[in-house]
Amino acid sequence: LDEVKKEDNCLAFYVVHQYVDVYFDDELLYHLGQGERTRMIKTTGSNWVIIPLFQEDQGKNIRVVVKPVYKNFIDWKIDFFIGTRLSIFLDRLKKDLPQLVLGILAVLVGVVFCCLAVYHFIWKKYDDRLAVLGIAAIFVGIWRLTDTRFSPMVFSSKPTFLLYLSFIMLMIGIVPLVKSVQFRFDEESQKPFHVLCVLAAVSCIIQTLLQLFGVMDLRRMLIVTHILIVLSAIILIGSIVREVFHTSKEGKCKLRMFLICGVGAFADVIAYYIKGNSSGLLFTLAAFLLY
Repeated sequence: LDEVKKEDNCLAFYVVHQYVDVYFDDELLYHLGQGERTRMIKTTGSNWVIIPLFQEDQGKNIRVVVKPVYKNFIDWKIDFFIGTRLSIFLDRLKKDLPQLVLGILAVLVGVVFCCLAVYHFIWKKYDDRLAVLGIAAIFVGIWRLTDTRFSPMVFSSKPTFLLYLSFIMLMIGIVPLVKSVQFRFDEESQKPFHVLCVLAAVSCIIQTLLQLFGVMDLRRMLIVTHILIVLSAIILIGSIVREVFHTSKEGKCKLRMFLICGVGAFADVIAYYIKGNSSGLLFTLAAFLLY
């Protein structure tokens, strides 16, 4: 630390699935390690490490040691920030604001649809399509809200809970999302969607059991969920191509909306593997809200 300004009162950095030790001149000041491990959960999740800085720390050597929980996080890039807690908080809020706003909007839309479904049920005009669309919107919204770097900054004591909540919302949310779309096709075109829903449900059960018995973390099984999402997108796009030649002009307009959903989901998965993380990816969320 060459210089510590009076207003720069903390050092902050973000880690994902990594154990951390922070030393000031070989004195251990912060530890996030294997002590948090349990038989069921092997990762500490996504964490903001915030270390207080004081004027007397000027000239000290800071050493940060990180140990990845999973091999694919060995080369994870870490950015270090020095400033006030408020400035770091506002900087992260500004970067994640689009995702937070769209996530909250999706949850609100879902709640409204679910309330309308209940209202229809009371008047004996229950509509499955409205209910599953509302549930899907809530799951998608919570998934994107918990999958931001801002969320663990706000709920700093629950980073692992936020991580697993995000995984669960993504994993379970495939079923109502597929159901909300399949109703728009004829019975013949719905058959692949039925099969996909069964696969998604079985996958949820197996992944949950593997996590509960400590065999494998949901994070390591994320690729299974991504494969199901890509399959959903392919089936949706294929169904659209099949029906586009046998529908009216108004029907083709609706099919374009479904196509946006399929392309959005596919784009999110591809971007995740290109970028290496899901922070700021809004293709699925924006496409779903537009739909």
